[in-house]
Amino acid sequence: MANINERSTAPGITLFSVPKPFKGQIEIIQRNAIRSWLKLSPRSEIILFGKDAGVEEISREYDLRYIPELEKNGFGTPLIDSIFELAQAAASNELMAYINTDIILFDDFPRVVSRIPENIGDFLITGRRWDLKVWGSLDFGGSRWDSRLRKLVRERGMLHSSTGVDYYLFRRGLYKHLKPFALGRTYWDNWLLWYARHRGACLIDATTAVTAIHQEHDYNHVSGGALKIWNGEEAARNRELAGSDLVFVSQADFGFEQGGLIPYSRYKAPEDPSPERRARIKIAQAKEALNRGFGDECRDVLAFVESLFPDEPRNLCYLKARLAETEGDSETAVGCLKKELEKYPDNREASVFLQSLETEGGKIDRITWDMLRQRRTIRLYAGDIFNPELYGDAVGLSINQMDERHLFHDITEPIPLADESVDSFQAEDVFEHIPFEMLMPVIDEIYRILIPGGLFRLSLPDYGCDLLQERSVKDEHGRLMFDPGGGGTPENPGHLWFPEFDMVQALLEKTRFASEGSIEYLHYYNSDGSFVMKPVDYSNGHVSRTPDFDSRVQNPPRPMSMIIDLRKGGRRRNNV
Repeated sequence: MANINERSTAPGITLFSVPKPFKGQIEIIQRNAIRSWLKLSPRSEIILFGKDAGVEEISREYDLRYIPELEKNGFGTPLIDSIFELAQAAASNELMAYINTDIILFDDFPRVVSRIPENIGDFLITGRRWDLKVWGSLDFGGSRWDSRLRKLVRERGMLHSSTGVDYYLFRRGLYKHLKPFALGRTYWDNWLLWYARHRGACLIDATTAVTAIHQEHDYNHVSGGALKIWNGEEAARNRELAGSDLVFVSQADFGFEQGGLIPYSRYKAPEDPSPERRARIKIAQAKEALNRGFGDECRDVLAFVESLFPDEPRNLCYLKARLAETEGDSETAVGCLKKELEKYPDNREASVFLQSLETEGGKIDRITWDMLRQRRTIRLYAGDIFNPELYGDAVGLSINQMDERHLFHDITEPIPLADESVDSFQAEDVFEHIPFEMLMPVIDEIYRILIPGGLFRLSLPDYGCDLLQERSVKDEHGRLMFDPGGGGTPENPGHLWFPEFDMVQALLEKTRFASEGSIEYLHYYNSDGSFVMKPVDYSNGHVSRTPDFDSRVQNPPRPMSMIIDLRKGGRRRNNV
């Protein structure tokens, strides 16, 4: 481990990149990346190159430096030597980083430089990326955007192999007289690692210190697609230019551990994702594609999974059944579901789907995500809707039903709807069944999908209520252990935590509803036993456990449920 003083603060860095045309999904991906770069502290200088569609306009919109002219080959592809020469001449900072425009960064990127000993000489910092499927514009608002995104990477990201390189952090002047590689056409990235080492720079693997997210995308921006990128004439020319002069991240000189740099011989490199993780993540990607209405993409991902995992991972046959049912082939759907359940009998979603198919004779009169998206007004309800007449046109997100009023969906998972597309969301006696530490991401997701001014009505059992206290089992210190009225058993309880006002308020005050919207607490008990009970407008969402509808708390009238109305910031539509 280095025993020399490290830099105390993160220095300024010039980021430079050559975006693809800002069109379609690529525009969304590149905007996500640039917006993450703008969140870096200290703020980085950002230079965008090229005349492709939207580059100048995006540079103007985000107040970035823009250099339109750079050399290209006969196919119109930018050349690496021109990019690096122009960037190093234009940069205002000593430290520079080339980065692909689909890469999302966090503050650990500029901070990593402060962990480099001052007398180490020339260096090149690079690392492996995390591949993540991103479906739309990411929310970089609030103070917790980075923790939300990191959680998503932990759950659904896959660490790429050491062959791919997407960022190069170096001191200006390291790269001189480069060869005219075609950008993005293979071999150039690993040659740049070789060249840095050839110039005497030490190669530093920052994979464990820097989380760089690569947003997965297709290659439709290139005529001929991915095949041409890897095997076309430009790729052949790049291979010729590189020869055998290639270095990979796994051949670095140093790596990071918590205390700083260590020689690579003692560095424990991150392990590649296991086959089981690869299968699980790809299946989740296929499921989300189908939920979002991208049946062809779902089919392609499933075919890829089958080619790598012939033993049929969990949910493969279930998703095949979903695809078959959308095409009107109920017989194939039933066969796929039975095959799924034969291997995975605990797959509740497949079981509910099969039961629905068999009950309806192969035809399900049910709502789909596509049908929901067509609605002018979207109202969602967490859980099963037992009395539809009380909840208007709300659609339930259920783990028990799949019919005309319910979509099968676990609300602890991302909701496959666009930002600002839902008018109202109600969770009635649901949050107490979710581990407390998982609630913040659920609330963040609800905030994301609500329209500006949209309402989230939250109600939970309030354990300040005498009725709930009296029926609950307590330990010798008087602490709540189990509520028989909450379902389950003492060993496997229905209520996983016992809501009281102070803890719920502390949770909600950390959300964007508090910082950017509004929160109104309608019913609740104070810690001294007194209570607040404001009038409830039930047109915004029926709540059963109130003195208006539940005789158990009518004499005397008192709260049983904590009722809270949370509104997203912004102008409210008239129909909410």
